[in-house]
Amino acid sequence: LADIGLGLLTRVAPTINLFVLSFPVKIGLTLLLVGIAIPQISPMLAGLTDASVDAMRGIAGG
Repeated sequence: LADIGLGLLTRVAPTINLFVLSFPVKIGLTLLLVGIAIPQISPMLAGLTDASVDAMRGIAGG
């Protein structure tokens, strides 16, 4: 999505150097998405950890 947006920006304003602008934009978007995803992933991983421990106990017979 970032590449599509930057490609459209290049069409609208061809004087903007896309190569210089693209790296900070992509880094910022990545950090934003990681910041949004980590709180969502954390409870899911806790549930998976509990399920795997229960499965191992079941396999071990305990």
